[in-house]
Amino acid sequence: MMRRPLLCLLLPLALAGCASAPPATTLLALPSLSAPTTSTTAPATPLWAVRRVKIPEYLQATQVRYRDTDSTLAEWPQARWAERLEIGLSRHLLQSLQAQLGTGAVCESVCSTSADGGELVVDYLSLDYRPATGMLQAQVSWRLIPAAAGKAPRSGQLQLSEAVNPASAAGQAAAMGRLNAALAQQLAALMRF
Repeated sequence: MMRRPLLCLLLPLALAGCASAPPATTLLALPSLSAPTTSTTAPATPLWAVRRVKIPEYLQATQVRYRDTDSTLAEWPQARWAERLEIGLSRHLLQSLQAQLGTGAVCESVCSTSADGGELVVDYLSLDYRPATGMLQAQVSWRLIPAAAGKAPRSGQLQLSEAVNPASAAGQAAAMGRLNAALAQQLAALMRF
């Protein structure tokens, strides 16, 4: 008989615990860039179409992931990407290249390139934040595919790293922006040929 009144008292408490609001989720994006430093391109600069950046499949998620160990991934709690990471990286790379080369030197993948330009293809083979080292590390494969017949494509790989400070999802997003901007700076030098 005593069990029933006790259950009646505990049931509302249990239901109240279930009804509490879940923790807020933070939506992350790569940092915004300031306006390009040059507004136009010199006439001799070729026009390059920047294709969508490719990233490893394990990063193609709304969760903000990091490399916990060599063989395990983890996710930041209550943190999500505001858009697909490859979309954000692509737009950020395009803006960074515009800042380096001028707004008329690069365009999104749907544009028509000039005869002396071509396509830029970027593939992040890895893009891992490792909390144990405090570093974001990337291995990037790139290709410049000329539009003109007879010009050979150029390609290469780069290894980049950037410190993550603070050690948080927001710190990881900021480091990705800085690393992507450093990649743009190196690629811009190759695209000026």
